[in-house]
Amino acid sequence: MLTKRKFFASLALALGLLSLGTAQAQTVLYSTLPANPNGGPCFGAGNLAMVEVSTPAGTPYQISDATVRMHHASDAAASFTVGVYTDNAGVPGTLVGTLGTATGNGLGTMDLYALTPASPIALAASTNYWVVASSTSANGCAFGWTESGSAPSGVFSYVNERQFFGGSWNERAGDHFALDLQGVAAAPVATVAPVPTLSQWATGLLLVLMLLITMRRLRH
Repeated sequence: MLTKRKFFASLALALGLLSLGTAQAQTVLYSTLPANPNGGPCFGAGNLAMVEVSTPAGTPYQISDATVRMHHASDAAASFTVGVYTDNAGVPGTLVGTLGTATGNGLGTMDLYALTPASPIALAASTNYWVVASSTSANGCAFGWTESGSAPSGVFSYVNERQFFGGSWNERAGDHFALDLQGVAAAPVATVAPVPTLSQWATGLLLVLMLLITMRRLRH
């Protein structure tokens, strides 16, 4: 016979399944993938490569994952870091958050690297940001940010690309460095009601069925 304790345990499990079904899905914030595995702008030893994007009006977003393709050009032990910075009159300003750090996969490789920040990076609406690649390697061309990628797509708008090399700024607009940003809206849009997905409907029906079965058993 099913006890009340088991009934409430079943109810808690069903509610847990329902909450998993309603979790907010990841959104493509910006992407130029797939991208050709070709060498791109060098960075290391103070040299930088960067992409400028703009967030849409009305809704702030959070970056939760990133993917980049890098050419490990020099310094076998080198690593690189990708961070998000504010815009300061056309150049990177203050660090907003670090997407991640990765060690190169071997000289000559042009691999994809998955990066996950320690916590989601919050971005304001209607704001420009720079995604900047750097390396602490003493080699000024330890890595190259591979190009050319696909035409930019996603929630964010493409603005510009630049390279800081040897103390000078090089314009790289239109190169489309290999970059993919994933995340979620930081707050729901008030004017748009969420529409349940098929999986959420299925989870809801499963919950109702479990409750009916449980109630039937409690009567016997």
